[in-house]
Amino acid sequence: MKLRMQGNSIRLRLNRREVEEFAGAGRATADVQFGGGSVLRYSLAAVAVDEIRAIFDGVELLVKVPRDIARQWAISETVGLHGRQSIEGGGHLEIVIEKDFQCMHKGEDAKDPNAYPNPME
Repeated sequence: MKLRMQGNSIRLRLNRREVEEFAGAGRATADVQFGGGSVLRYSLAAVAVDEIRAIFDGVELLVKVPRDIARQWAISETVGLHGRQSIEGGGHLEIVIEKDFQCMHKGEDAKDPNAYPNPME
């Protein structure tokens, strides 16, 4: 699972294996190790919520998706889900969850064999 953050937006991209894991277990998780015991965990979870939400507890970034929406996304051709979360003091956090396609600009050795086929190829 890939995590991209820019400004007040976060994007998670999952390959086919990760989408299958998410569909089966209701959760997909990845870690970034910084050494010295420091770890940033990021997770996607299908839970009982009304809308896509993200929380950060200082250790884990948890993106929550309503169960019905998560289930439908995982089994359908739908590429992405989008949420917009209001934050204190005004403004919002954009949340995007996408199926990860094969990169067209990387050589064959660098491609993720579990990525979805790129529709542009």
